[in-house]
Amino acid sequence: MSWRDGVSDQAQADLDGLLDLCLRCAVDALTKHGQVIPFGASVDTDGKMTLVAFAADDDETDPRVYSAGVIDGLRQQRDTLRAAAVTLGVRTETDNVPAIRVVLETPNEVSLGVDMPFSLRKIGKPPKTGDLRLSMSMRNVWSDNPTT
Repeated sequence: MSWRDGVSDQAQADLDGLLDLCLRCAVDALTKHGQVIPFGASVDTDGKMTLVAFAADDDETDPRVYSAGVIDGLRQQRDTLRAAAVTLGVRTETDNVPAIRVVLETPNEVSLGVDMPFSLRKIGKPPKTGDLRLSMSMRNVWSDNPTT
């Protein structure tokens, strides 16, 4: 059984588009800066895709602060969204390797996580990336108790 079973074509297209956008932006950040500061993306009810960032204090380094800020920003807009994504750097649970995680949600249909393992090269060179790993995820944007 696939996550796509029972999910509308529009939701599938929205999540595919968000995943592509978020992975491209995260790989670009790794290439240029060697790290991914958590960010989000959304699809509004008109189908427009937008990147979402959180502006923390200049001395803030805790990625959890950025993740919480992005989720809060998306939650404030959720009544005008068809889909949302939060992207962050993690270590995989199974083999403890660095990965880009994109948590994707729609209001009523699905919430899933996609991890793309990577290994860094020199700054300025794209990271070597591995196969995508899919998992179910807790809801953050369309929940009153976010967990990411």
